[in-house]
This record gives sequence, C-alpha cells and structure tokens, in this order.
Amino acid sequence: MLSLAPPVLAAEYKPTQTELAVAAVLVVDRVKGFMSKPEHVAKTIRAEWVTADKVATDYNANEVAADRQYFGKKVLLSGTVTAIKSGLRNEPYLVLRGSSHISPQASIVQSSADYAAKLQRGNSVTLICFGDGSIIGTPRFRDCRFARDVAAEVERNFMDDVDNFFSGQPSSFSTAVNAAEAVGLAHGLPANSDCPTDYERCLAQLKKLKADEAQYMSLMRGAVQKLKANGLTFPEFATK
Repeated sequence: MLSLAPPVLAAEYKPTQTELAVAAVLVVDRVKGFMSKPEHVAKTIRAEWVTADKVATDYNANEVAADRQYFGKKVLLSGTVTAIKSGLRNEPYLVLRGSSHISPQASIVQSSADYAAKLQRGNSVTLICFGDGSIIGTPRFRDCRFARDVAAEVERNFMDDVDNFFSGQPSSFSTAVNAAEAVGLAHGLPANSDCPTDYERCLAQLKKLKADEAQYMSLMRGAVQKLKANGLTFPEFATK
C-alpha cells in the first residue's frame, strides 16, 4: 500500500511537456468520473440534486410546499430539453421535460449562452441553478450554469494545484500524489506514445500502466526519487 506523508517543498521542478500532458489527461479523467455522479457533485457544491420531473411532480402536488423547498435554494437540476428560448433582454432559457403537463424553465446566465445556443431538443443537461418560484404554475429557476462549466473550472483548479506543487509552493497531500503520478506514468510510456495527441488512447495507455501494480509502484518510486534529486523535499514513500 502506498504511504506518503504531507509534503514539504524547498525547490522547483520543471516538468517535461509529456509530464504536463499526462497530468492533464489524469485530471480530466478524474473530473469526468466525479461529474458522472450527480449526487457527489451536489454534495460538493452544497446543493440538492433534483430532476425536472421531480420538480414538476412537487409543484403539481402543492405549489406552496414546492416553493418552500426550492425558492432561493441552490439545486443541481437534471432534465431533458424540450425547447430553447430567448426571454427578456435576450436571456436564454430552457424548457425541461416534466410531468403532469408542467415543464420547468431554467434561465441561463449570459456566460453560458454560447453553449445554450448549441443545444437541441432532446439533449440531456445538468444545471446549477437557484429556485425562482413559479409563474402560473410553471416552476422557474434562475442564474443557471451548465455543470460542464463547473467541470472545466475544477479541471483548471486541479492543474493549477499541480503546477504550484512543481513550482515549490506548499501543496496538499493529494496534489503531491497527483504530481508524482504524472511524472512516474510519463516515464513509463513507450517512445511512440499517443500522449498527448490522442486523449482516449493516451488514457488507455496510462490505465494499462496503473493496472500493473508492481510496475506502477516502481514508477512512483522512481518519480519520487527524481523529484528529490531535483531539490524537492518530498513525502516519505514506502510500501506496507
């Protein structure tokens, strides 16, 4: 079992382009896995995960109770697009498939308007919104952003953390492991690797390296030694 203590940095390591590319591929894969589980995303952003169908059912049953549940609250809203419309001041909004002839509406912030313009009826979406009550029985949500935008933000934050680690800034335990993994796996790639030109094939090659536990541990040890040799005071690394 991999054992690392919190890192203490004292120098700078300049990663190769391949190491940075591997770090980026690993980060994207982790975030994709995270975003595929709405309940985890909702917990992280401190929101309630709800489907458009559930919202419609709640408002059909009791509008007063539904307003108390959703109004002003942050929600992770999932649903199927039935219409893409332009409202006041050209603000885009989506109509989502509901139930009982009730179709929730989600107003999209301008910063996400370009992606809204690419949507088609039948697309599935997941939005981060705030409840805005109802008008004539239609549930409304405001200030909605696409969850994919949040994913991109998380990816950037993860990569910034790895870059900061390499530059010698104090970093978390998990960031130190991620950085070492990128260095180690990059070293294990074949000379004709598909990293970073082909994301899917690159990811497949990295997963193959990680699947061989003995090889993976050897690569991690080598990465730690390499980082130490370049002046980084790195966490103790051992197996138990």
